[in-house]
Amino acid sequence: MVNAGGSLTGGSVNKNASILSRRGEIDALTAEAKKYAAQVEDLETQLTELRREADTIRATVEGIAAEEKTAREDLISAQTLVSRLTASTEEAEQLNEQALREYDELTARVEELRKQKLTGGELVKKLTEEVARLNRMDVESTAAHTALTEAIEEAAPEGTGPPNFCAWAWPRSSSS
Repeated sequence: MVNAGGSLTGGSVNKNASILSRRGEIDALTAEAKKYAAQVEDLETQLTELRREADTIRATVEGIAAEEKTAREDLISAQTLVSRLTASTEEAEQLNEQALREYDELTARVEELRKQKLTGGELVKKLTEEVARLNRMDVESTAAHTALTEAIEEAAPEGTGPPNFCAWAWPRSSSS
């Protein structure tokens, strides 16, 4: 405490406050500061590693987003192709139905001609004309079927084979 006259009173001089004791305290604080500096360095290293991991994760997420976009585009293309192939399949089925109707008509016509008892030459001529007409139709139907099959095979992923959109077969007469 300071008196009005300027003298100091109270307390005693710290006898332990020697230069050696202060040196020990300085050494202890220096060691503690080095320890904290090492911890800061370790934390900075960890922070750098975490930032690197975050960048890697961010790049992975961006890659996945790009793949998702590509997959969506592929899905749209596949859906469009399926629509086109479905339409082609329906058309092929209609051609098949038409061929069946015409086959039935031809069979009925053959029976009609037999009932009319045409001469052999006339019957052969009419039947030859009908067979030629049916052969043309068969060639057209086979070409449409082949084109459809090729389109399906081109659209199918490599190594999977064509999908089985329809399982119809052309009827063949076992008796004439």
